[in-house]
Amino acid sequence: MEANIELDDLIREVQRKLGRNVLLFQQIEQILKWMLTHQDVKVWRNKEGFKTNLDERKKSLSKATMGQIAKDFIGNSFSLSEDSCSDEKDCEVNTNYIRLTLGPIICDEDFYNKRKTELEALITERNDLIHHFLPRWDFDELESVREAETYLDEQRDRVFPEYEFLKSLIENSQEDRKQLIDYLSSDEGRKDVILSTLRGSHHLFGLINYANTKQRNDGWAVLDAAQSFIRQNYDENCLIYELTWIKKNYQCKTLKEIANKSEFFEIREEPTDKGGVRVLYRVKPGLEFDIR
Repeated sequence: MEANIELDDLIREVQRKLGRNVLLFQQIEQILKWMLTHQDVKVWRNKEGFKTNLDERKKSLSKATMGQIAKDFIGNSFSLSEDSCSDEKDCEVNTNYIRLTLGPIICDEDFYNKRKTELEALITERNDLIHHFLPRWDFDELESVREAETYLDEQRDRVFPEYEFLKSLIENSQEDRKQLIDYLSSDEGRKDVILSTLRGSHHLFGLINYANTKQRNDGWAVLDAAQSFIRQNYDENCLIYELTWIKKNYQCKTLKEIANKSEFFEIREEPTDKGGVRVLYRVKPGLEFDIR
């Protein structure tokens, strides 16, 4: 009778520890999904207020396997090179939006391989627990149940450090997110969201590119020359569509008005030899752009 009582008590303890480990793996899965969801967020503004693509990203991950989630997490969260962001060129301009990205963490090869190996081992541990735990043990034998308990304790000891590491990543990301939300809630942040599409237009890229490469010796660039430069270097249909959208949403009809509205440039006029006026512009001091 006492042996049966001991066996029953031990089985209940194994059941408790089994639930503990399953919960631990589920917490890890939720962390990975959260990180992937928030690695590439778009925020835009319409008549109803500010919107994001978070629900869409959550839905895309909802049916993914743990193995695929882990693979995507490693690929998107860690990089061996600082040159990890590909250039993106999109002619479509249909809303005010700002793109918010987290990561990747730049690391050396040893760290990258360690993270990859640890996460792959974690997936193996999880699959082993979910799919193979019950058939492995004889729950009518006290010694077998003790071995099952030992297995669960040792598994928890192996997995918990990775959980702690991933939890530290999400805590840091959440702090960054809080700072970002505070910024977007400020007057400056709201203005940046509203102006984000204008500032990401081909007209602005052309103005910045010309000002940086064709400026005169005094540091100023001629706005009319910049207009010709933009027409020569960007697709005509795209520019027409873009300008129509800018007129509608920013009430800018000329390149000068676009430059002024962006708040990126200083603008002044100078007289010409024939009695006319030449419009000059330059990037405001302290602003730097990487236009590729």
